[in-house]
Amino acid sequence: MPLLRDPNIVRTILNRDRPWAAYILGDLVPGSLEHCSFYSTELLDGIVVIYRGLGFPILYWQNAHPTLLDEFDEPAVFLNLRLEDAGFIAGRYTFVEPKRMGRFLLDPAHWKPVPIQSAKQLSKADLPAIQKLYADAAEGEQPYFFYPEMLQHGVFHGIWENGALVAVAGTHQVTRQDSVAAVGNVYTRRDRRQKGLAAEATSAVVAHLLAMPIATIVLNVEHDKPNARRLYERLGFQLHCEFLEGRAVRQVF
Repeated sequence: MPLLRDPNIVRTILNRDRPWAAYILGDLVPGSLEHCSFYSTELLDGIVVIYRGLGFPILYWQNAHPTLLDEFDEPAVFLNLRLEDAGFIAGRYTFVEPKRMGRFLLDPAHWKPVPIQSAKQLSKADLPAIQKLYADAAEGEQPYFFYPEMLQHGVFHGIWENGALVAVAGTHQVTRQDSVAAVGNVYTRRDRRQKGLAAEATSAVVAHLLAMPIATIVLNVEHDKPNARRLYERLGFQLHCEFLEGRAVRQVF
């Protein structure tokens, strides 16, 4: 080793912490798997994943040995790292303005959706309306990991008023094979906030995922957005871990 080529071995390692590994589990499918490189030691005690399918490398870390970072030489990556693991990258990568995030996991026993009155499922035909809605965002508000293909392969619900889309919630990943999904791309038009629209759209998405059924449903919340955190906690999401994400550059000696 350290390069792993068997997706089943990768899956076994990732399943030790499904909520944290949800995004990578979602990539163990044709079309995404080809963009992944997996690294582990002979003990298979942890894993580092590099995903190159978005035009820039994303680095995922789970209980890995620091020497695995010497197996590749990416000069810059988008790094996902649990807070307690931050020390492991010292001397190899340096974050550039990292965001502190919370990974939340839905507890079905505490699932408390709001009434779904207006939210409707969206399709790829609704892409122009979604793009127009996201264009309403102030700086730093716009969902920054939305790609049109997500409409075809994911679950999106939105709320319309007078022919215009005013709120949307969706997914970043949905994978039936591993029964995982990551909720995201949630946005409400600025003049329609504080009316429960995000809660309704998100409730519609989660209800759809539970009905599929998807066993592990997660979402990310920025640490400095307490209102969003309270919204998701009211729906039944609970904090699984805190982590850092953002661009990181390779240290040169």
